[in-house]
Amino acid sequence: MARIRAGARGAFALVRPPGHHVASDLYGGYCYLNNAAIAAQHFIDETRERIAILDVDYHHGNGTQSIFYDRSDVL
Repeated sequence: MARIRAGARGAFALVRPPGHHVASDLYGGYCYLNNAAIAAQHFIDETRERIAILDVDYHHGNGTQSIFYDRSDVL
């Protein structure tokens, strides 16, 4: 977040486990916190800007998709 505030156009977080199987109402894939969703929501709360999440894991990040599916502020 600090890099974005300082003017960077993007940021990268390498975290394990990614948490991308955690939905609002479901744990999955040995994940308990959805790091991408937490960071995305924090960024939106701070800046009120739209963001994109790119999940490059081998399989589908169903939790992240579920959390933001009906929202227009996250791609």
